[in-house]
Amino acid sequence: MKKIVKVGVLICCFIAIGSILYLQFQKKEAEEREWEICIAYRRQNDALIRKDGPLHLDEYSSYEHIDEKELFVALHVYNMSDRCKEKVTLEDVKKYLSSEFDEEGNLYVLNKNNKVHAYIEWYRKRVITDTGMDFEGEHQIERYWTRLSDVVYDYIREGNDFPHQSVKSFSYEKLKEVMKKADDPTYQINDDIMKKPINEAE
Repeated sequence: MKKIVKVGVLICCFIAIGSILYLQFQKKEAEEREWEICIAYRRQNDALIRKDGPLHLDEYSSYEHIDEKELFVALHVYNMSDRCKEKVTLEDVKKYLSSEFDEEGNLYVLNKNNKVHAYIEWYRKRVITDTGMDFEGEHQIERYWTRLSDVVYDYIREGNDFPHQSVKSFSYEKLKEVMKKADDPTYQINDDIMKKPINEAE
């Protein structure tokens, strides 16, 4: 009888230990899943260039928080890169961020079969650059903004009357004009567009 009781106690102990270990495993798995989602959101929000809120936000952020003009330039750089297999537009990003979940209830941020995700991966891929270890996309985008500033500087040096203004504050119309020149040195900048007042609507 005592032997049966001991066996019963041992079985109960094994069941209790197994339950504890299983719960710990589930907890750890849930924590790892939560961490994976946080990192994915941080990467996404950095790559899609938000205009407000905290840096490195690790939760869903809608399209209304996007710095549309800077993202427009970033996507342009990506679409011209060797890594781009399918071009991404602002409309693609708007659709991508229209909901946190897809039709099946899965998080968009974890969907790797999406062209917006391909852009995010390009933006955050670590590479060795002339300044050391850097993010591939972010580095190329910063260099492109520098090129745009150089185009404006050369335009002024040629004797064109143009107010001192950061390229990032340009209207879309002026920005696109400078981008055309940056992409094609033979392109002639439209003076009428560049001479429009800073606050003039596009």
